[in-house]
Amino acid sequence: MAEFFYSTCKTAGLDSVVVLRNTPRNHCNDTELKPLEVFASIYQNGKSILKLRLEDIQPGRFLEVKESYLRDKLKLSTQDTSELLISFSVNKIGSKVGDFFPQEHQINYFSDNPPGFCSVLFDQLPLFEQPRPPIILLAPKIWLNQETEVYLVVSNRTNPSHGINSRLQFGVFSFDGECIAEWEETETTNSARVYPLHHIFKTTIPEDKTQNFYNVFGFGGSSSYVIYTIVKDKRSGNLAVEHSLSPHYYFNGDRIRARQDVLNFNWNLKGIL
Repeated sequence: MAEFFYSTCKTAGLDSVVVLRNTPRNHCNDTELKPLEVFASIYQNGKSILKLRLEDIQPGRFLEVKESYLRDKLKLSTQDTSELLISFSVNKIGSKVGDFFPQEHQINYFSDNPPGFCSVLFDQLPLFEQPRPPIILLAPKIWLNQETEVYLVVSNRTNPSHGINSRLQFGVFSFDGECIAEWEETETTNSARVYPLHHIFKTTIPEDKTQNFYNVFGFGGSSSYVIYTIVKDKRSGNLAVEHSLSPHYYFNGDRIRARQDVLNFNWNLKGIL
């Protein structure tokens, strides 16, 4: 069994549609695939508010799940802009519940007025019942000027019974390595958060139309995380989404030692917020 989860992005005025896939992976073909059973779990402010079984996905096929469909199931009004954590548990029919298998799925965000669309594809994750080690986040490609908005979208999933309240720390760094904003908070398990970065450090954005490059660095927590950034052009409505990568994609040395060095380092983030 595996899990695929994400955060809605009502803070940016966006709707979403997820495309769950049952397609070949690792050189296999359709004849080696099994039907997938899918269960959806919805969380709001860390609380489970809906569970339901969706349609099975046959080999080589897709299942489209609209955020609006799930909000209708919850009887939420169209004016409700609260963020939801939407999680899908996916299992091969006839397999053991604990058997993990790789499969990528797709998230589409869109707006109608002005029209805009962006899409990101990434892998489902194993189900973890125990607390996870702290994450280390690198979220590059934060591009800002007076005509763009950037949203840091953070969602996490874990077994709430472990009762651990971990701290999360975030810092926004300029191209020159200067920390221009930082914040710290207690992790809310099974939650979705959207941070409008253009509001957090709007006083540092030059008045001209020059694009400015920033990087978000973060660490902490005790859950599985899905984190990405959404850029929105305020004039055209055009959208772009970029998912974060764990540091092992950038580095091939002693990962355990380097990870511990990062977590133990005194980053001396300055308290702007």
